[in-house]
Amino acid sequence: MSSSPSPSVEASSATQGRSAALQPQILAPWRPWLYVGLLLLGLAVAIGAVVWIIGQHRREAVQAEQLKLRSSLALAAAATNRDLQDIDLALASIGRHLLVLDATHGDLHDADVSIQLREELIHQTAVLPSVVSMNVLDSQGMWAVSSQTLHPSPALLGGTLQLWNEAIRTPITRTFLMDAGSSDLWGMPSLAAGRVVRSSDGRILGVVVAYLLKRTLERPFSTLTAESISSVVSLPNGTELLSHPDMSPGIPDWLLAPWSHAVAQDGGNFEAVDDRGQRWLVTVLGTSNSLVVYTAMKPMAAILAGRAGFEAVVIATAAIGLLIACAMFGLWIRQRWMTHQKGISEWHAQHRFLETLTHDQATGFLNRPGLEEVLRDERREPREMLMLSINRLQAVSRSLTHQASERILAEMAERVRSVLDDDDVVGRLATEHFGIVRYGDGAEALARQLLHVLQPPYAFGERELALNASIGMARLARPGDWAQLIQDATSAMYRAREAGAGAHRWFESAADRPRQERVSIEQDLRRAIGTTQLYMMYQPICQLRQDAVTGFEALLRWHCPRRGQVPPDVFIPIAESTGLMLPIERMVARSPFDAAAQWPDQLALSINLPAYEFRDPSLPERVRDSIARTGIDPSRCYFEVTESALLEDDQVVISVMRQLKALGVKLALDDFGVGHASLGYLYRFPFDRIKIDKSFVQAMHKESMAADIVGAIVNLSHKLHFEVVAEGVETAEQLRQVKDMGCDYAQGFFIGHPLEESEVKHFLATRPGF
Repeated sequence: MSSSPSPSVEASSATQGRSAALQPQILAPWRPWLYVGLLLLGLAVAIGAVVWIIGQHRREAVQAEQLKLRSSLALAAAATNRDLQDIDLALASIGRHLLVLDATHGDLHDADVSIQLREELIHQTAVLPSVVSMNVLDSQGMWAVSSQTLHPSPALLGGTLQLWNEAIRTPITRTFLMDAGSSDLWGMPSLAAGRVVRSSDGRILGVVVAYLLKRTLERPFSTLTAESISSVVSLPNGTELLSHPDMSPGIPDWLLAPWSHAVAQDGGNFEAVDDRGQRWLVTVLGTSNSLVVYTAMKPMAAILAGRAGFEAVVIATAAIGLLIACAMFGLWIRQRWMTHQKGISEWHAQHRFLETLTHDQATGFLNRPGLEEVLRDERREPREMLMLSINRLQAVSRSLTHQASERILAEMAERVRSVLDDDDVVGRLATEHFGIVRYGDGAEALARQLLHVLQPPYAFGERELALNASIGMARLARPGDWAQLIQDATSAMYRAREAGAGAHRWFESAADRPRQERVSIEQDLRRAIGTTQLYMMYQPICQLRQDAVTGFEALLRWHCPRRGQVPPDVFIPIAESTGLMLPIERMVARSPFDAAAQWPDQLALSINLPAYEFRDPSLPERVRDSIARTGIDPSRCYFEVTESALLEDDQVVISVMRQLKALGVKLALDDFGVGHASLGYLYRFPFDRIKIDKSFVQAMHKESMAADIVGAIVNLSHKLHFEVVAEGVETAEQLRQVKDMGCDYAQGFFIGHPLEESEVKHFLATRPGF
């Protein structure tokens, strides 16, 4: 016996290590101060987020209002600037008349000169809507000519001293503007715009003055009042000319300093606070060199009033959210406390559960994962394996009570343990299968001992139950390939079962490889289902009377990446016997219904359905869904059934067939003449078409009896009003014979090999006659 650790010990340590790796962590100690700190931190973050959102919302509102305020003020200022520019041009025009008069030594007080100049003043006044009077002062500062009166005087037009002083302070190329009060002639507040006229040697020739109605100039600013905007038109020094609505004269003291700075900086936007603490948003247009400066002000309260609803919603939502969060946090704390209290007991319960993951509860042996974990242990490598099959164990267990079944399994496990060596490892791999791993030789001797101890019947109550066993044995073929060791022992076990009860067999490659190959094909086929490995090909069916292709039969094909093209007579029987033959829509990536929907409307589609499909009551509904999805005419569809589908569940099959016929599809009996078919099928089942098996067609030229059978089938089918298709037509002679016998259709390699979907249209366009 080797001195290294026994595999049974290794199995225990390995499974214990696996359980330890999966064990849940014990909860951390209860720390209430940590949870309170998390709550306060969350509240602080939430409040900070609300404050930031409201602040950001207000900043965006102020920025938007700045743009709007500047745009509105600029629009009103543009209208006023146009009036002032027109007045400036008119003043300059009258000034040129005075220069001409001086050059011709004319006198302003001359009657003819006064009349001519007055007419020009009247004309200029008429074309300027905001001007009520245009006047001229002579070189001494006295009224000389007026558009309003023939005899201008201070009594009518007001005093001239203020005008004269403003004129002589103003450069020759600039216009001055000042408040003119009210005149008796027009009785409304006005502004005076004037320009001094000097000769080339600097002498004052006179002053041209235009009186403007404030009411007219205020009109563009009246629209701003509706938006709670106050506007001021002033001189660059802050002297008010116009205000809307009326304000105290000039720029307010609380606004003067930032206003002056903005004027010096060629205008701008800023915020200011008045004497009552009210905040204002202010926009200034103009510079220190401008004739006038435009100012617009709007209270911040008015700007933010429209946003108060949003802020209230944000605050209310945040408050509700915080309340909900606090409530949920309280519930979470409570849950944490309950979890903490239950943690230890839960840990023990889960620990016991995790220990069962690697063991079979009924026998105490390792289960498949547990045994595979032992085999993965690289410290030691098994040499032999026995696969023990307790025949009929599953059926017997179903017939007994749970307690009786558990007692029999426990006794059977004790009998197995009684003959094992200390280093043998047992695992229950399936209901009836037990794998025994040996790290030494002697598998055959152990097999005999096992068969001997398992032979006596099992007693429970007053009854006895006899179970027999079969054992397969295999040796490790390649180091580390324990998966192949299990597969080889399993194959040998199945061969031992075929040999009879109480047999044991060694794995033999020649005898067991075919079985393994079948299992391997099954595994590859499982992976291929629903992928592009499985696809449909379409074999043409020819209408013999018209020599025309009238349809195609959809044939399932498999291209395995590892095996290449797998013949259908290899994989289809395996699929049918293992339950892998699913509905065709689930087998392939593209359904034949989708392919047929792209064909000309006169082409039919034939689909082979496995026998179990006709025993499935849901088949008609699935066919109806496929037809509705693709829009294909149901009369173009033939479903072919083999005779094996008709052997059982007669009434179920008939019901399914009738439902299919009600949809408008047609039914064909495939491979007629072989298998278990009887003539009774032809009147019990609602077929539309009979397909003669290819074995008869291909034997006609060699055996006259085969030709007679084909002829008899054709005659009988026609009397029963069935269409007849001859399968397996591979030569011109066979085609001639079936045509002469009256077959309606022919199918086979001579007509055409199976085609991929992309090849169908080309085949139809280039097909020669037969």
